[in-house]
Amino acid sequence: MGSRAWLLLILGAAAGLLVERAVQRAPSSDDELDAARRRAYVGWLEGEQAAPGEAPSASARRQLVVYGDDDVVESVADYWRDHFEWPVCCGGWEELQAEGAVYRAMRSDLLGAGESVAAEDLFLLLYECRLPASADEVEPCPEGVELADRAGSEADPGS
Repeated sequence: MGSRAWLLLILGAAAGLLVERAVQRAPSSDDELDAARRRAYVGWLEGEQAAPGEAPSASARRQLVVYGDDDVVESVADYWRDHFEWPVCCGGWEELQAEGAVYRAMRSDLLGAGESVAAEDLFLLLYECRLPASADEVEPCPEGVELADRAGSEADPGS
């Protein structure tokens, strides 16, 4: 099996684990969704207050991307784009597309089709990088660095 096939296999397994964890914690009612959103917003704001000018924790960013209202996610991403410089995401084009599809599918399942967010916003908030416009713009990650490293590895609260 080639290295690309192994990468896609590993990415698929990781995506499956992420989806499983999100579904286990998925809000089952409007009240639970509102509570999940409040926790996401509070986590985000606490991160902003703790380190002004720095990105909130990876956990706070993931929660905002998964549970946040689409207008909130878009507004935060627009602010980040307008006020900070971000590198282009590294990695393989297929990997980037697959990673974005996982999070968009989770949002659609949890929040409904009307709560979709642009892949560009998702990548900016999750990985602190700009999604390449095309496969031609993708750069390989530096040796020893993976796209997932940019999302952090600390555990989510409540896990």
